[in-house]
Amino acid sequence: MQGYGLYSQEAEEAAVGALFLEDGLIKDCTLRPEHFYLARLKRLLTIILQLDAKGKPVDVISVVEEAGKHNLESIGGISYITQIAGSVPTVANFSFYQDTVLEYYQKRKAVEIAGRIQENALIGDISCTLRDGIQDLMQIEDHAGDDDLGEVMPSLVELYGESEKDLGEMTGIPSGF
Repeated sequence: MQGYGLYSQEAEEAAVGALFLEDGLIKDCTLRPEHFYLARLKRLLTIILQLDAKGKPVDVISVVEEAGKHNLESIGGISYITQIAGSVPTVANFSFYQDTVLEYYQKRKAVEIAGRIQENALIGDISCTLRDGIQDLMQIEDHAGDDDLGEVMPSLVELYGESEKDLGEMTGIPSGF
């Protein structure tokens, strides 16, 4: 899947950059590495979360030291970490950055699920396909917090209910038997 239009590099960098500015901000962070599109920011957040779990400070020096153990250049080197750490002037907008990253994550997951639904609808049982698709979409909602998918769910449940109705017609592909 191409990420075009399904991520915001600026929001991802700002969310991670804000974590360098205030020690306690990591406790308010609900982001997980899988919420990020950019691989180096996934790795950077993983390192930050590991440092926090060990009770170590989240600053450029400790992150560079920890990243050095896991191939510092795969993240972008010291210059990129320093750039990220200095890119955010204040933590006041952290919740906005975090919400933006989560929203794009949800969009990527919804597109991925829609693709699976499309593939499975062509080859499988439509009732199972819709049921599984609805469950997968609900998991996006559960894993990413409050969002607009709650407005979509009633329509999906109605669509699933309609697919379960017996129309009195033969369904499927004629096999000749």
